[in-house]
Amino acid sequence: DRGRSCGLVAIEGWGLRGVVCEDNWDAASFWKMQHGTMHNPLMEMVRRCVDAIVQLAASPFFIGMEETREHLLSHVAARHHVHLFSVNAVGGNDNLVFSGQSLAFDATGRLLGRGKAFAEDLLVVDTALKVEDAIVASSCQSPEEECWRALVLGTGDYVHKSGMKKAVVGLSGGMDSALVCTVAATALGAENVLGVLMPASHTSQDSITDALQLAENLGVTTVTLPIESMMHAFESIFEPVFATLPEEPGDVTFENLQARIRGTLLMSLANRKGALVLNTGNKSESAMGYCTLYGDSVGALAVISDVPKTFVYRIAHWYNQQEGRDVIPQNILSKAPSAELRPGQKDTDSLPPYDVLDPLVERILYTRASAVEENAVSADLLVEVRNKLFSSEFKRRQGPLGIQVSSCPFGTGWQVPAVMRYRVPEAAE
Repeated sequence: DRGRSCGLVAIEGWGLRGVVCEDNWDAASFWKMQHGTMHNPLMEMVRRCVDAIVQLAASPFFIGMEETREHLLSHVAARHHVHLFSVNAVGGNDNLVFSGQSLAFDATGRLLGRGKAFAEDLLVVDTALKVEDAIVASSCQSPEEECWRALVLGTGDYVHKSGMKKAVVGLSGGMDSALVCTVAATALGAENVLGVLMPASHTSQDSITDALQLAENLGVTTVTLPIESMMHAFESIFEPVFATLPEEPGDVTFENLQARIRGTLLMSLANRKGALVLNTGNKSESAMGYCTLYGDSVGALAVISDVPKTFVYRIAHWYNQQEGRDVIPQNILSKAPSAELRPGQKDTDSLPPYDVLDPLVERILYTRASAVEENAVSADLLVEVRNKLFSSEFKRRQGPLGIQVSSCPFGTGWQVPAVMRYRVPEAAE
């Protein structure tokens, strides 16, 4: 079990011992930390003079993990003068992705073999191999490629392990839905993805054109369900009641209603087709609560909910470059983000620009930044972002599972109260 080493066996004179997960990482020496008082299975094995260690690993993927893992395991092998074989799980399980890429090192820490990333692989390694003969599958060449492959694997496995084959994606003509649809078409096959356009009076013709062009480029079938008549029906029903309720400043009732109508249509189509709805919200929106409960928050899986908006664009640019053509239309990549729920609306009406917002959110998540930090972009802005992030927890708790690709995702590893009185005070002028 976890924390205990397996039995010692001998194969052709070799003493082998197996460990589970991170038991043999020897992280304290790698990170220059002091060893604690906890039992260290690795040191126990070293004292018994084993020749090789076999690690059975199932560590969830996050961007940048593989490079660190490879350096760390090489350090362990060289430090303790043992051969090290790390057999890593591969595939998507719920919101987690396991990246495979099993590794083999000799007793000097030299890499003998590397399995494929994000794919099943059988790797046979001869410990007497010369450096130039090492069996090394290519690793991902960029964070964008790592994230893309994790999203494709996680989406495909989630749908298939649910016993399903098909997915429904709402296509707004924006960047987020474009990337999710592209991931879905790659993971499931374009023939198993239905793109749904749901234009309203504030939907621009450019958005409709862009959504249809994307679907054509991917080979995805689309349907168009205008929602204007449904909006009028709801307005008519609410009219006598709302006449007695004064409108508050910043009222978004009918903006949210559009999102909820669209969510209902998507779920109904999914029921009819025996498919899963793939949610298209990104991490930046989730952090700020910039989404509508029971509207654009619906879905069985939130494909890019752990991907900040700026990184969504980076993945899209990388994908087009890999394909050698603009599968995701340039107009989607270049236009200002907008929910198009009211005339002339832009995301920056409610949020800081994403290139400002994303580093702030990351800073808060990873360093627990406070308003009193020096060198902040703006103390007032940091307070605003931090308060929005924590006050939006109740929405995140009600959203679908999201594929984890960062070391600090929202979800099980993110524990804050859904409601609380505490707020960071406004910065002093």
